[in-house]
Amino acid sequence: MNTLDHIRHAERKSHTDCYENNRLFEEGSWLFKPVASVMGILPLLNKESYVRILDLGCGIGRNCIPAAQFFNKIPCHIDCVDFLDCAIDQLMSYSKKYHVDKNVFPHICTIEDFPIQVDHYHLILGISSLEHTASLHHLKDLLNHIYLGLKLNGIACLIINSSITEENAEDHTLLVPQFEINLPTETMQNLLKQSFPNCRILKSTVSPQSYTVPRDNLQVRINTQVITYIVQKL
Repeated sequence: MNTLDHIRHAERKSHTDCYENNRLFEEGSWLFKPVASVMGILPLLNKESYVRILDLGCGIGRNCIPAAQFFNKIPCHIDCVDFLDCAIDQLMSYSKKYHVDKNVFPHICTIEDFPIQVDHYHLILGISSLEHTASLHHLKDLLNHIYLGLKLNGIACLIINSSITEENAEDHTLLVPQFEINLPTETMQNLLKQSFPNCRILKSTVSPQSYTVPRDNLQVRINTQVITYIVQKL
């Protein structure tokens, strides 16, 4: 198994375990509620007569289902992309439960392989997913496609981990981070700025975060600098 396959195997296992052991919008995990930054920008699109959204790395619907509920009075089309078939299966189940299945369109593939149409979306979400593109080349290419895929005044809301370290939660032994992309924070910030020219920066922050995940019979502590970067295309 090569490095990429090993990382994606670990990612598949950790996310599958989370989805199997926790329910959407119930306390106990990060699935409890949508990301505040996502919900905060939805009102900026209130004047649109219809809304097209792309959720890259949608999981089981933590952000796209609340977005569909928010735009329940206008036509809303949300393309939801995830490489885990189990995530997409649960997404469709939850979208029916919350009565937004007519607005949610699932796609099982890696985010770098999803064809983003030019000048197509009012909002593109990449929430803790861009660091899981296959390589730095793929990430740069994806960021360019996100930029081109935004309509005039469209918004990209990106949350991405940087400067990631991992350690055994019990003895603090350092481990190899299981992320395809792991750039220093400043390098990632510069890449984001370069990728979105002619855009208004609505939010640009960095915050430290630590959390524990199960992996290969270990409890692994992940430490990261989380970048939130929200821009509007002018």
